[in-house]
Amino acid sequence: ELKDSIKRLGLLEPLVVTADGKLLAGRRRYQALRELEYREAPVYIIDVVNKYQEFLVALHENTQRKQLTWQEQAKCVLEEKRLYERFFPETKHGENQWSRKVYDSTSPRYTETKAVLGNISESNVQKKVRLAEALEEHPELVQAKTQAQAETRLRQIERQKDAEQKMADLPPEITARYSLYTCDVCELTKYVKNDSVDTIITDPPYGEKYLDLYGALAETANYILRPGGSLFAMTGQ
Repeated sequence: ELKDSIKRLGLLEPLVVTADGKLLAGRRRYQALRELEYREAPVYIIDVVNKYQEFLVALHENTQRKQLTWQEQAKCVLEEKRLYERFFPETKHGENQWSRKVYDSTSPRYTETKAVLGNISESNVQKKVRLAEALEEHPELVQAKTQAQAETRLRQIERQKDAEQKMADLPPEITARYSLYTCDVCELTKYVKNDSVDTIITDPPYGEKYLDLYGALAETANYILRPGGSLFAMTGQ
């Protein structure tokens, strides 16, 4: 799409470079020009004084991008964070959320800077960074259609990982007989075979809006329980 636009209209927005020719903004436009075998292109030269200014230019380029998928947005956030921390290594650890110890730093954390420039909360930025980092560790998350779906799936992965760790700490005589799953009840049949379970113990969410889950739970139980098996579901008042 970008290449088609350049073919028809030319490069409408110049590349942004430093006085010594370093590309600061317009990487996608530059790549499109190379693929179209352009040998010349209009540029806007910025005389940056320090790396902080250089970073702000690159950050502005990313925040102005439109119609990016949530996956592309997450990648941009992570690239920005790593770029920022390369410029300001003293901010890499920022605030330790467990000890609440703030490390000495002459520059604000990336998440703080991004929040101010983007006019959003720092917690929102932290959530985006966490999801972006999770995409590298769990590539399957990229299949999610929306960021919300990816965040839900990530919580399931983290809960399952926590559950597996808890199971690993139990005596072998228990782990040999029991399994712990943290997932949507409708997905349980992906992991458990038909007629293979004696007992299900579950704690589904409470509230009227979740009543439909109990129907799904009944269907799942009917599929995975052996004849004569039992289902114990904890419910609220």
